[in-house]
Amino acid sequence: MTVGERGVREDEVGKSSVLCQPTVFAVVRDGRRIWLEDSGFLREDDRVLEVRQA
Repeated sequence: MTVGERGVREDEVGKSSVLCQPTVFAVVRDGRRIWLEDSGFLREDDRVLEVRQA
């Protein structure tokens, strides 16, 4: 497995970041890493950190 970063998809904007589990574990907002449970709702300019199959 690897860790990857991607932009928030259009259908994820405004939704709770917790709904992106199990692959997403953190959000990058304004250059800062925020753990998933602390990030609230996803914004258009957020990036998400996720676990990917290698």
